[in-house]
Amino acid sequence: MEKPLNAYNTDPYTIETFVKFDTLATDKTMICFGFAVNSLSWAVRTGSSVASEIRFLSSNNSLAFNVDFTTTSSALDATNWHHVAVDHDAVGKIRVFANGVMRGSDTPVDSTTFASTQDLFIGSGGTGSGGVSTGAVAP
Repeated sequence: MEKPLNAYNTDPYTIETFVKFDTLATDKTMICFGFAVNSLSWAVRTGSSVASEIRFLSSNNSLAFNVDFTTTSSALDATNWHHVAVDHDAVGKIRVFANGVMRGSDTPVDSTTFASTQDLFIGSGGTGSGGVSTGAVAP
């Protein structure tokens, strides 16, 4: 992130990373911010039902996720590098991209994002939340 988010941020932002999985499994974290109890902010993970899908979660209050969005098309595999990006625009629309192709979008009722004071985690879900991805991640 280039700038810190204000608490309960509504500004536009983009989260992006490059990933290459050794094995593709469900609910594995690629990158997350403040993924601890009482410090939840956001996470980009593999799908919870279909591993090749992309899941984005964000919290507006640090306690629970108010946005839990999963793409409906497969985008990932375990043999190639993938560029994964999540875009949040000024009106709250969230778009998820894989390799430059939009794989899904959503406009939740409330897409504000809590500005956690916790660390940015790459390839893991923070303090025990979410599985560790095996492979390589390049933020």
